[in-house]
Amino acid sequence: LSLTVGLRLDYERMSITHSTATSLTAQATMMGRPMGDPVQMDINIAGNESDHYLKLLPKATLKYAFRQGSAYATASRGYRSGGYNIQMFSDIARDRLMQMRPGGGGTGTGSEGYADINDIISYKPEQTWNYEIGTHLDLADEKVDIDLAAFYMHTTDQQIARFAPGGLGRMTVNSGKSRSIGVEASIAARPWRPLTLAASYGYTNARFTDYVTNAVVGDVLQDIDYDGHFIPMVPSHTLHAEARYTIDCTRSSSWVDNVTFGISCNAAGKIYFTEQNDITQPVYATLDVDCGIRRGGFKMTMWMKNLTGTEYKTFYFETIGATMDDKAGFFQRGKPFHFGVDVAYSF
Repeated sequence: LSLTVGLRLDYERMSITHSTATSLTAQATMMGRPMGDPVQMDINIAGNESDHYLKLLPKATLKYAFRQGSAYATASRGYRSGGYNIQMFSDIARDRLMQMRPGGGGTGTGSEGYADINDIISYKPEQTWNYEIGTHLDLADEKVDIDLAAFYMHTTDQQIARFAPGGLGRMTVNSGKSRSIGVEASIAARPWRPLTLAASYGYTNARFTDYVTNAVVGDVLQDIDYDGHFIPMVPSHTLHAEARYTIDCTRSSSWVDNVTFGISCNAAGKIYFTEQNDITQPVYATLDVDCGIRRGGFKMTMWMKNLTGTEYKTFYFETIGATMDDKAGFFQRGKPFHFGVDVAYSF
């Protein structure tokens, strides 16, 4: 039985120097005729923003070793750096121009809404508490390896990607709190020397526990509570299975040391692309094969991926003007059947 305790002190300082300038000449009209003189509007947003964070990150692991493996329990605190959404400067400049145009108009935020540029463009670090228990087993004279684990993760200020309000790309925002619960299992077996079999499976239930934002519903900006919704871009299920067969050629050939044949299957899903959980990718699977030859430090591998031509989506983003009532967006498709050759030399 062993206990390992660690403590990490992390200090981070980030800064940005920015300068955004634009101009627009506006002319008020009535019945199609100009009124008054044109108004020249100039915007210049420049400055320096900075943030700093000091975090204490503890970790403790309790491990028990026995003849056929080990069991462990771990608790740790995690941390992901914050940053800046530089694409927000175009939205800021646009809104300021709207506020300056003749007749007022504008977005209704008021110029005072941009008193602190740092609040608009920055997002905070993501912090997690991670708890995991598991075991590693060596069975059948170490011909079979089994790993089992269960985990719980509590996250605050979770960072998620969201379509920018102005429609110019995606931005990172903090989404309150979330929790993730899951299990992972893997097995690797070597029935006899040339053949290796392996498989792994993971299940994750990741949901928001405190996340209130706003969205346009029926042309009205309303508060939306995503408490209990699944976190976007986290597959509920992941699966991998493969078989590899290696032929030793050293006794029969002076040109090749060994030849390896492999086949594998990868599956994932269900995946939610939005916080509303209304755009999804069901479970899908792809099939891959490869063949490699090795001679000393030289290795060449020929491969084919997605043999079945499975159609699936890897990403989704909404277009300008999309609302909760009127969805409008684009999917990024996964790669179709494709093949290639990898050549490597190690020395």
